[in-house]
Amino acid sequence: MTSLPRVMAVLFLLFQTGPLVAQNGAPGATPSTHPEAVPNLDLTAAQKQTIYTSATNLNMKNEAPPDFQPIVGAVIPQDVKLEKMPKTIVELTPRLADFEIGLIANQVVIVDPKSRKVVEVIVGEKK
Repeated sequence: MTSLPRVMAVLFLLFQTGPLVAQNGAPGATPSTHPEAVPNLDLTAAQKQTIYTSATNLNMKNEAPPDFQPIVGAVIPQDVKLEKMPKTIVELTPRLADFEIGLIANQVVIVDPKSRKVVEVIVGEKK
């Protein structure tokens, strides 16, 4: 026999996670309104600048579908090529080792390769 509190807990979890799948399941889907859906990398300004400089030196393609906006939580379309995180960045910030990187519209995106969700967008400093 199942207790009422256990049933309530299961129902609560079902209703909490159900909409996340529907909102973020398909490439090009709108970004999640739940900030917990992507990890917070908590990068310093200096780390962001180093990552931006390294990424722009990789000569990656700078293309994306015209209707795609590189924002945190957005799912990167399959036709956008991502690269492994550069070794120099991983040496400086080891927690980034499992992420991939891309360059879209002169913005560096850090992406979770499993979900293809953007977890960080870095814009270079204006000169």
